[in-house]
Amino acid sequence: MANIAFLFFLPFLLAWLSQTLSGSAIRWTNLILGILFVVGFVFEAIASFNAGRPGAITGDIVLALVVCLLIAWYAWKWPKQEGELAAK
Repeated sequence: MANIAFLFFLPFLLAWLSQTLSGSAIRWTNLILGILFVVGFVFEAIASFNAGRPGAITGDIVLALVVCLLIAWYAWKWPKQEGELAAK
């Protein structure tokens, strides 16, 4: 039950963080959490296939996996900010 509450709350937390953190911080936050969720959804998809869950549930898991992959990809490709260039 706590896992469901966490998954429900996390998008609200990330939306708030994207408005309060700097460009570099939100980039790394999206990259790290995106990768963690990709790993989690891969394991969940494997478990779903093995358990013979209905196609709609498996489809939702695969869709969430694709979205998390896109989040991590866009965070990785995010252009460097002014402060990041000066730090190097």
